Amino acid sequence: ELGGCSTELGCIAQNAKDTMRAFIARIAEEGGFSDPQRLAVEVQLLLEGSIVLAQAGKVEGVQVAREVAGLLIENAEK
Repeated sequence: ELGGCSTELGCIAQNAKDTMRAFIARIAEEGGFSDPQRLAVEVQLLLEGSIVLAQAGKVEGVQVAREVAGLLIENAEK
């Protein structure tokens, strides 16, 4: 997760992240948002952060991420 792929496993992880971001961007584009790539990065950041928190036993981070994602979507320009 430091950029680029130095191992096969690293490349698989990077590809999964790229695929998820592209999926989110496609949904944002279909939703008519003016900058779907930026919105995808913002939502992915929340998603990944909530996963890390959940792995550390802080499952409330998932709900917080959901709420913040809602705010991002509400305030994103169309």
